[in-house]
Amino acid sequence: MANVRAHRLAEVVDRIYGAVGDPNSWGDVLQEVAETVGARGALLFKPSSTASETQGFWSPSIDDLVDWSLRDGKDLHNPRPARAFRVGLGRAVTESDLFSEEELARDPFNREMIGRLGYRWEAGGVIAKIDGAPLLFTTQRRADQERFGRPELEALEALFPHFARAAQFSVRLAMARAEGALFAFDQMACGGILLGSKGGVLKVNACAQRTMGKGIDIAGGRVVAANPASNAALQGIIQAALSPEVRLKRERTRPTVIIERRERAPLIAYAIPLRGGIRDVFDPGKAVLVLEEPEARRQVAGAALADAFGLTPAEIRLAEALTQGKDLATIAEEHRVTIGTVRSQLKSIMAKTDTHRQAELVTLLLRYSVNGSG
Repeated sequence: MANVRAHRLAEVVDRIYGAVGDPNSWGDVLQEVAETVGARGALLFKPSSTASETQGFWSPSIDDLVDWSLRDGKDLHNPRPARAFRVGLGRAVTESDLFSEEELARDPFNREMIGRLGYRWEAGGVIAKIDGAPLLFTTQRRADQERFGRPELEALEALFPHFARAAQFSVRLAMARAEGALFAFDQMACGGILLGSKGGVLKVNACAQRTMGKGIDIAGGRVVAANPASNAALQGIIQAALSPEVRLKRERTRPTVIIERRERAPLIAYAIPLRGGIRDVFDPGKAVLVLEEPEARRQVAGAALADAFGLTPAEIRLAEALTQGKDLATIAEEHRVTIGTVRSQLKSIMAKTDTHRQAELVTLLLRYSVNGSG
């Protein structure tokens, strides 16, 4: 292949820095890099022990390769990243620099990639380290194309420092956005905890800090609830928000759980997956755990409950009190009715909403909440 022209590389460099402020454009940038060196596609990723946990961007032309890696190839060990680490930062190499022909012929991952998808040649290297983890770039050619030569490797090595600087800028920008989001939750009187890809706590806002030690805490770098049943539910929603299916938008869910606490009203918690997840390799935050004290919780929308379930005004008042964490005795006293009346109203609400436990009912009611005090 002829030498890669300098003006084309300059255009690609501009595009690399442009992606810092627009992470969604990384796929197109990688496609442009691949075309510059005559390749089918390219990936920019942080490797993991399993393909489903790998974070990265890729050009749209190799969706088939990525889909195969996440689905069919997820249980196959890819030896390339480990060999690439030995080469060092900033150097571009090919698969022939890392493996002998005999090793490539024996490698199950390589055989599957060639046999099923027709990808044969690869060039790339370790660009930088992000929070201690290596960031790799690879570009692929199919079996009917030529091997990568020295001109293409030199072109990649010229781009690697720009990828590294763009990565550093992107990480700083991502953390600034995360801090802004947590501050916004503070303004809504909500606790916000930024979680990493493994569920570890990255940042905690002021409201969440005030909640710690009150039935929920951070232990070993993770959020835990004191009540065993509540903790099991809490870990479930955290793992759901961090799952590859949710992060890849194959599933959409925001379950709410009630965290039981001794001598305090239950705490409301839900986990919000940060869209992009697997795509945004530079953003360490993968989900936000939101915590709401019942007293600060938005009240239920009475009209919506009346329309949806046919609740009476008295039942709507009871529903509103339940979402604020009040017990039945307190509700009876405040509403100036007997505890028997409140229990009867509760039974009627549960029948109309087809719920079987009070916690299940409260979770449902919270979906009909609105801003305001009435």
